[in-house]
Amino acid sequence: MDSTCFTKVTESLIFKWREAIRGAMQYGFKVDRLKDHLKSIAHAYLAKLAINSDKNQELQTVEDEITAMKTQLGILETRRSEICNKMYSELRKTCEAAAAEQFPSETYCSFFI
Repeated sequence: MDSTCFTKVTESLIFKWREAIRGAMQYGFKVDRLKDHLKSIAHAYLAKLAINSDKNQELQTVEDEITAMKTQLGILETRRSEICNKMYSELRKTCEAAAAEQFPSETYCSFFI
C-alpha cells in the first residue's frame, strides 16, 4: 500500500487491500493504522474521481457550446453567401441596364460575365 503510486490506485485495488486487512483482523493482527491509511487512500481516490467528473462535465459543456457555435457559424456563412449573391445579381442587373441605356445600339462587353 505504501509503495503504490497514487495514480495507479484503482477501485479494485482498494477492495483487495480491504480484504487483506479483514483477513489480518481475523487472525488477530492489529490493523488500526492500516484501516486509517486505507480510509485516507479511499477518500483521496473518491475525491480524484469527483474532480475528474466535474472537469469532464465542464469539458463536455464547453464542447457542446463549441458545436452549437460552429452550427450557428455555418448558418451565418450560408446567409452571408446568399446576401452577397443577391447583391451581386442586383448590381449586375443595374450595371447592364445602365450600359444598355448608354450604348443602346452598340455592342458592348459585359464586365460581369
